[in-house]
Amino acid sequence: MLPPLLFVLGVGTALMPFGGVGYAAGFSYLTVVLIVEIGLTLAALPGLFARKMSGWRLLFYAQIASLVFSLLSGNIIGALIGALIGFYILFQVRSLYQA
Repeated sequence: MLPPLLFVLGVGTALMPFGGVGYAAGFSYLTVVLIVEIGLTLAALPGLFARKMSGWRLLFYAQIASLVFSLLSGNIIGALIGALIGFYILFQVRSLYQA
């Protein structure tokens, strides 16, 4: 998650004086989605370490936010492949978490 965050913040900040061209034109909503994804992932950590289903659910929502971020970035193939792998692993470990 760190490289996309640095890319969005770095390119967006560098191109703001020029009116936001290219990737920086979508600076606001991409940044919001990325912050939501990072927030959900960080919020899920205590629940994941305690093996609670609430932590798993937050990670599931973070994976959905990651998919949305990739789709909004225009990376459709990478979004689909990443989502398939991420959801597969996530559902493989679901049985380890209790309600």
